Amino acid sequence: MILFTLTASAQTPFTNLVLTWNDNSDNEDGFKIERMLDGEAWVQYGEVIADIATFNDEEVPYSRTISYRVLAFNGYGNSGYTNIVAEATFQPIDPDGLKIKRPGNYVSKFFKLLTKKRKHKRS
Repeated sequence: MILFTLTASAQTPFTNLVLTWNDNSDNEDGFKIERMLDGEAWVQYGEVIADIATFNDEEVPYSRTISYRVLAFNGYGNSGYTNIVAEATFQPIDPDGLKIKRPGNYVSKFFKLLTKKRKHKRS
């Protein structure tokens, strides 16, 4: 039985994911956040105190599939897990690495090239 509904939303630029869930319990000591990368094993990735229903993952790796699930805990044990949410991440394009040339640069270079050729023909 799913006790909570978990959602994930990517932030812009895509450097972190914010997880949110419904806090349907009134006796939790906190929530444990588990994360799985590319179908590997689940690991406890974070923890928040009672009545906090959001977690910001600021270490989102690129080019991976990341899955999350959350459970509540108290002195008596753990609740069931939330639904699983998964996000695929992609390597960002580095705009500083792109070299954009204005068309005018090509025109003036072409014109200079034509001018040089004409000068050589006249000589």
